[in-house]
Amino acid sequence: MDAAGHVVGDPWVSEGARVLQRRGFAGGVWYGNPALPKWFGETPVRKFELQTKVVQKSICAHVKGDVDSGNALALRDALEELVKTGPGVVFLDLAEVRLMDSAGIAVLVEVHERMKKQGRQLGLINTPGPVKGMLELLDVFDIYSDLETGLKETKKISAQWQRLHDRTKPQI
Repeated sequence: MDAAGHVVGDPWVSEGARVLQRRGFAGGVWYGNPALPKWFGETPVRKFELQTKVVQKSICAHVKGDVDSGNALALRDALEELVKTGPGVVFLDLAEVRLMDSAGIAVLVEVHERMKKQGRQLGLINTPGPVKGMLELLDVFDIYSDLETGLKETKKISAQWQRLHDRTKPQI
């Protein structure tokens, strides 16, 4: 046995160690591509941007970057914070999302279902072809070609939410 407790001469351990060494792994730290894990076995965290603006009593959140298992939880946290006290309709502009895996879709489904239970709506706009194809297969989301179309289609929901949650008017 060596100092690490491996059987010396074990072909699996030796070959595995050589492969990891060739790929830049040494002592638990990854020295290779920064998009790859810094620690062996960790999921890499990929960055995304979420810019928001208020448009006609709705929120439009522009997502920029890939949405996958590396950042889906961060996106969920950002969306949860956004919709926690937000208006009745939230639009996600996915124009600059090139890739979305099952983790990203799961986050969108979770946020959509939570908003739906509250009588609110999550609308997806400017969805690129490959991402749109996957989302349409689920038949869960309201997908609009652009923000103007989404605003027209959701006007009733937005007005109804505003009436129910307007704090300046007394509740009857």
